[in-house]
Amino acid sequence: MKTSKEWWDEVKVSPVALEDWLQKQYTGEVTAADRTVKLGEQFAVDTKAKSILAAIAQQEETHATWIKELLESRGITPTVRYRDWE
Repeated sequence: MKTSKEWWDEVKVSPVALEDWLQKQYTGEVTAADRTVKLGEQFAVDTKAKSILAAIAQQEETHATWIKELLESRGITPTVRYRDWE
């Protein structure tokens, strides 16, 4: 079994693997932001909970923006890869 370092060392030197990983990271951040907003809309009952979830969603959106910029700087169009069962 590979260590995280071994895996990362392989990804860094493979443009295909790096793009795949960045696309997956982008998908994760975008969908996390969406899910966090929905969670707050459905279940947050007080101002504090709504505020915390809104802050988390904003952080996820910021992360998605950073990854989008990384992809675009490499000439790659960012795409969100939704799962078939969603």
